[in-house]
Amino acid sequence: MTLRIAPILVALLVLLVSDGWARSAAHPEGARRLSSLLAVEPPEGLAISEIQLAAPGRGEGSLLRLVQVGNPVRRPPPPDLSREGEKPFPGRLSLEVPPPGIGWGDSWLPPGIYRLSLHTDGLLVTLRAEPLATAGSIDLPVELGTMTGPGSRFEATLSRRTVEEEATGSLTIRWGALLIRARLSTPELRRTAEEDWTLAAVPRLVSSEDETYLGTLSGKVVGSGAMEARWVREASDDHRLRLELSRRRRFLEGSREVAARAGRLRTVAEQQAGAGQEERARRTRSLVQSLEEDAARLKSQAAALARTSIEVVGRARPATPGGDPEVRLDLREGKVFLVVEGPEGGAEFQLPDS
Repeated sequence: MTLRIAPILVALLVLLVSDGWARSAAHPEGARRLSSLLAVEPPEGLAISEIQLAAPGRGEGSLLRLVQVGNPVRRPPPPDLSREGEKPFPGRLSLEVPPPGIGWGDSWLPPGIYRLSLHTDGLLVTLRAEPLATAGSIDLPVELGTMTGPGSRFEATLSRRTVEEEATGSLTIRWGALLIRARLSTPELRRTAEEDWTLAAVPRLVSSEDETYLGTLSGKVVGSGAMEARWVREASDDHRLRLELSRRRRFLEGSREVAARAGRLRTVAEQQAGAGQEERARRTRSLVQSLEEDAARLKSQAAALARTSIEVVGRARPATPGGDPEVRLDLREGKVFLVVEGPEGGAEFQLPDS
């Protein structure tokens, strides 16, 4: 089991500046910012838990990270599950999911950075994940339990176990006497190929607002390797296939996460100044300025990569009987189509000639 909890959010944000999901060069400025951060906020204000999951035969896999920002009170009041609506966790809790996404129980969570909260709708309690790159949210199933007594503080961790060479993960949240758990996995993607195109489709389709993540698509016309494929529906007859590089969303999501971190530290600086701690407030304001510059740079990099994105206009397909929706490639008269079919209707898109 690989499990780490450490106050290194700023170092994580430096990682997001690189082109890769989990690669970056050493950066002295990042180390100085980390030192400044530790000087102005208690270590318990930040926590990172991470695990590495890989589908069978897919190498070492990618890191899944859980980040907590803020300094929750030692004994936060437990949530009232009888009250409907959203219940924010003590301290902001974010989950970073690498491509191509993860299995979440019987559902699927696409790649991205998500802000987590607990949500109650009648008797149904779910974990609500709000993507930082787009509007909307995804409600994920969780298991609820109770401990013999309330914990001394709010805790959220990721863990991993391997049984017969198959690795599974779990998310565990302890809030008062409430125990929240979810099972995580990385099943194999469904791969199909036609002509110069290769599709790696996710096992299940999950929508956020009018956007559905389909998987990754590779072809000569792309020119930069696999691109994330998303089905966008803004009206009943408006169907588009959006193809974009994974790192573009990482930059966009990273800029918003850094901006949120800067906002938190801005509040800390105000509290320090109000308590007469002018020197500490000055150092905190300096870190806020650095983070705001990082956020602007990441946003600029995301905007530059927008030119590499491709959008294909498609047409609706009628509903088909059966269970889960299906995504595949079809070859017709020398043309390759990406087809989505399901009981609630679908769409098809003619892919560009390579």
